[in-house]
Order: sequence, then C-alpha cells, then structure tokens
Amino acid sequence: MKAMNKTKSVLAAAAAAMTILSAAADDSKSGDALVIGIAADRAECLYKLGEETTFTVTAKTADGRPATSGKLKWTLNNFGGKEFASDVVDLEKSGSNVFTVKGAQTEPGFLRLDVREQRKDAPTRMWGVAYSPEKIVPGAPCPDDFTDFWKDAIAKYDREGTAPIEMVEVEKNAATTMWMLKIPSTQGRTVYGFYSEPNDASKGPFPLRFGGKGAGPSSFGRCGRPGQVTLEMNVHYYDAPVGSSKKDNAERQKRENDEWAKRYPAKHAEYQLLGIAASREDYFYYGVILATRRAFKWAARQPYVDAHDIAYSSTSQGGAFGLYMTALCPEISRLVACVPALSDLCGFKAGRMSGWPRLIEAQLDDRKTAAEANAPYFDAANFALRVKCPVRFVAGFSDTTCPPCAVYSAYNNIASADKAIIHGVGMTHLV
Repeated sequence: MKAMNKTKSVLAAAAAAMTILSAAADDSKSGDALVIGIAADRAECLYKLGEETTFTVTAKTADGRPATSGKLKWTLNNFGGKEFASDVVDLEKSGSNVFTVKGAQTEPGFLRLDVREQRKDAPTRMWGVAYSPEKIVPGAPCPDDFTDFWKDAIAKYDREGTAPIEMVEVEKNAATTMWMLKIPSTQGRTVYGFYSEPNDASKGPFPLRFGGKGAGPSSFGRCGRPGQVTLEMNVHYYDAPVGSSKKDNAERQKRENDEWAKRYPAKHAEYQLLGIAASREDYFYYGVILATRRAFKWAARQPYVDAHDIAYSSTSQGGAFGLYMTALCPEISRLVACVPALSDLCGFKAGRMSGWPRLIEAQLDDRKTAAEANAPYFDAANFALRVKCPVRFVAGFSDTTCPPCAVYSAYNNIASADKAIIHGVGMTHLV
C-alpha cells in the first residue's frame, strides 16, 4: 500500500505539472496572436448531470495587456459529434476582454469548450469538464467470447512460437547489464525489447519494472536502475539498434507502415490502423501482444526477480499495453496507466470521440463493418474487466488524443477494489 500511495503522490504532482505546462504551451504563442485563457467555475471541474458549468474566457495580447480587438469563435461539444452551442465574440464591440459561456451535460461524459481566434493559423484553446464520469460505459459491450479468443490465441502461439528468445548484450555499466531481446512473433515476425538486470544476482530478489512505448517509431533502451530488473518493449516488427537516430527509426517505421498498407489498405498508412478489417489475427497489434506477454513471462520467471513486486507503468499506447498485459499476466502486482490509448474503440456509437487511434473510423468505408466486429478484441476497456491488481490512472481533461471519456470507459471497467484516477485538469496529451 505504501508503494501505491507513493505512486499516487508522484502522479498527482506530475499531473499538476503537466496542467501548467500544457496551459503554458497553448498560451505562449509568438507574434501578435491573442493569448486565450479558460477556466471553469469549479476548480476540480467535476459536475453532476444537469448542473450548469460557467466557463470564463479571457483574451490578452502577447505582452499581457487586455485585448481590445479580435474575434473569438467558441464551441461547446461533448468530445465528439455533439455540438451544443457556438458563437463569435467581437471583443471590440463587447468592450471587454472577458466573457462567459454556459453549458451542461445530461448524460455521463465530458463537456468541452473550444475557443479560437478567427485568423489564419490561430491555435484552438480548449477546456474540458467532467459530468458524472464514474457512470461512463464503453460504446459497445465486450464480446462474449473475448476470454476464449485470447486463451486460444495464447495456446496457439505457445505451441507454434517455439523458437527461443534471442538475447544480445548492448550496454553494461558497473551495476547493470542491458540486453536486446528478439522475441518470435506470429507470421514469422519478430518483436524487440530491452531487458536490464543487476550484475550481482546474489543481492536479489529484485523488483521487476515493466513498460511499453508510446506511439511512434521504436527506440532503444538504457540500463535500468541499480537494484531492479527492467523490461521495456517496442511494438514494431523492426530492429531499432542502440545508437540509431530518431530520423532513422522514423524511416524504418515509414517502410513498415507502407509495407502493411499494401496488404491492408486504410485511410492512412499508419501501423495502428492496419489489418483490423482483415481479421483479428491480421491486426498489427495481435502478434505484438502475444510476443510482449511471452517476454514478460520469461522475465518474471528469472530466479532473482521478486514475484511479489512486479509493476507495469507507461503512457498512451504503452498505457493500453499495461491493461493488455495486466489482464493476461496475473503476476503483475500493480499498474500505472497514464492516458491509456486503444480504449473505447466504439465510442463513436455513443456519439462521442473514440479512443486513439479512432480505429474503426479510419477504415475504408467498405471495411468498417469488419473492423467494428474485430476491434472489441483489442479494446483496452475490455481487458480492464480482467484486471484485479491495484491500479492508478491519469486522465487529461483537455486531451483530444486519448480523450478522457475513453480513458474513463476503461477505468470504470476495472474490477480491482484498489483503484484511483488522477484528473489532469487542463491537461492535454502526455507523451
């Protein structure tokens, strides 16, 4: 419990810091663009259904003076397809640089105010508030055969993926050694991870710290902290050698994307969208999930690992993999998932924004029906139903990548009695 309380304190501080940073990033625009500030009438931004929110919007010049001219368009929406109201405020005509917008939600979810200066290339400033978020449910139910599907997938992979995990030493210091792991996946592919262990195993047992990468190109790891074992997984089927540049890895990812898009067309050639309309086994993440689970099982079996101190922690795409792994690996003793992606993939059916990567919406029209049938088997909210260990979440109230409604759909499904969620008021996407 002490460990989880410490984790909660750290995450709370991080969320508060990110709130400040995200606000600063939005407001520190160069030139003569207006600086737009938004605040709700409740600092915690929590409301019951039907209660009215009053947003206060303030416009200032780049040097901090009250703005006396400019037109601001505002829109109230539900983080999705429901637009409740909109208008344009002419600051010169109104005679004030401050105005208010009022709105409410009558169903569980989030209300978001978007404000944008009506000029070319002007950024949009946004602020989200929650309405009974503890009552949010996923846009589609979990398939009845969800558990059987993954049980069978694991059994088949374990039968066929008999090639050993290859280890290549890539870094060593006085305390730890790091290895690149090459884990056989499905369809003859390989998934890569980085495993770090203390040099003196006699000082064990050691805690195991497990995590996955956020979306984007693969990257290489670094030796873990002394006194612990670490496993960090990439999601791609290409090697990202130690010392490779971001540019090189971005080029590797583009080649992978293009190769997959030739076989599995979608609106965008992006790995996270590809294969889902063909079959569950063809989806990009299918083999990654199975290989990542195998790498974890291998790490957890090491004799110097403390079986009672195994934690997963990551963000966004990595947060989704935390739910995947924790559901499939009961050895994990606690989970920290910051703004987990791949949650509520059918959120659009409830009239709101689905979780990243908007998987079904990104398919070609003639493939959406098939994608909708397959996507729930990769929805992190459905894996959350199988999570029993202590859990801590972070939701960004102004996050349009992994929207808070999608994050809450997964959080509310978690069966663990020991769970808590940290609200990043004003926070955009953590990366």
